[in-house]
Amino acid sequence: MTPSKLIFVVVVILVTAPFGGLVSSQQRRALTAEQQKTLLARRLPSGAITGTFATYGSFLFAGLDLAIHTDDKEIGSTELHSPFPDFYKPTIKELLDTIATQTESSWSYDSKTDYWVFAKPAATKPFSLTLAEGWTANDRGIYVGYKPPTFPVGMDIYYYGVYSSDDASQQEPTWKRIRNSWATGFASRLKPGVTISEMKPVSVDGVESLYFESPTPRPGGMWRQWSLVKNGHAFVIVSTLPVDDKKLLADVESMVKSFRVTS
Repeated sequence: MTPSKLIFVVVVILVTAPFGGLVSSQQRRALTAEQQKTLLARRLPSGAITGTFATYGSFLFAGLDLAIHTDDKEIGSTELHSPFPDFYKPTIKELLDTIATQTESSWSYDSKTDYWVFAKPAATKPFSLTLAEGWTANDRGIYVGYKPPTFPVGMDIYYYGVYSSDDASQQEPTWKRIRNSWATGFASRLKPGVTISEMKPVSVDGVESLYFESPTPRPGGMWRQWSLVKNGHAFVIVSTLPVDDKKLLADVESMVKSFRVTS
């Protein structure tokens, strides 16, 4: 039997999960407030995430003795993906936060079971903006879509969680590296091999953002993006509009100008 198959068997024996809920054969001991703090600050060996909430929860339980739980079928069946660049090792708190974002839920600690419980409603997104007249917003978990009244798409704001460094002197360099990673990652969809030097530094909510624009593969369209990290929170704002629609562009620029990180 291979190691991966052995792990799977152990998980099945120790854990049952109708919707990703964990039930151990042994009663778990509750963590003190200080122990919770220590656990949440612990860094994982990698930021890899795969599978649904339920299957990934089984992996966390078997590999890290970390029990995540939900009674919500929709949360339990949600496919999870890693927002973390390959070079970044997230804390357990950062991991729980991104799971909550992707499942449109919030999490809390249950001392009676020693479970980290996920439930609706979704945690409030850590940003605000002023909608342009006639535009509507639709929260889709990892991103919020903004639609104008005259075009099928307009602007999306992707939220990729919060990032940190255990070394205070490396905090800002870490945030810059995260920002650059997302900026080139998004822009490479339009222009493979794009570099930071091809982007323009602009201010968004008082921090340096990287701005990039490119014609879309579909004639007559223009892709625009702003990538930033503020207070550790990473965002990419993207917009695809008709290249000659000055009114919609003015609306997008107004909303980007009003963007504020609230946490």
